[in-house]
Amino acid sequence: MLPLLKSKPPMKDTVSSPLHPFGLPMGSVRGLMAVLILGFFWLAVFWPTGGAKLPLGHFFLLPLVLYSFTLSTHDGRPEGFQLLPFLLRLLVTLGTVAVAGYAIMQGGEKYRDRLTPDVGDFQANWLPFAATLAGGFLAGHVIRLILGVRSPLFLSVRAWLSVVGLVMLAIEVGLLVMLLSSKAGDGSFHDFLRFYEFIEVGVVAAYFGTRV
Repeated sequence: MLPLLKSKPPMKDTVSSPLHPFGLPMGSVRGLMAVLILGFFWLAVFWPTGGAKLPLGHFFLLPLVLYSFTLSTHDGRPEGFQLLPFLLRLLVTLGTVAVAGYAIMQGGEKYRDRLTPDVGDFQANWLPFAATLAGGFLAGHVIRLILGVRSPLFLSVRAWLSVVGLVMLAIEVGLLVMLLSSKAGDGSFHDFLRFYEFIEVGVVAAYFGTRV
């Protein structure tokens, strides 16, 4: 009788694991979102003409960038060093330092207005944006608690949140270019952008909530 062969445990594919959106290493989607969120501020600094002021919703996405640096990139699993999340974090850090240095060298005063929210707009809309941010984050976390982190339904919901969030952030880059190019812009376009930002902040916050 042939001796029984001990079966080797299956090798875990830490890159294409279904636990990771898009099959990317843990932390990659958060890193991509952080790059896109900060990209709005980098664009405002490098925009060649004056009056390049960011809409209010972008400022409420900044806490998610900071939060992304506090989350683990391996979620408790021994996956070892992953290059893509490291490069994205490096890009966020070095890109922000480089842009800040450029603004200071060019005279920081002229960029202050671009990189601060409008006072009237903030007073009128900070509460709805804060509620959307907190509500989206809480909803994502509740979904994680109810469905379970390894539930196929939860993985599908989280994947869709990552897809929609990334697509909305990418589309808004084009919308922001349109807004900056039109200077004052049309009132209806501003209203549309405000509505768009409310949805975007909620979706992106919900994705980050699923990562807690």
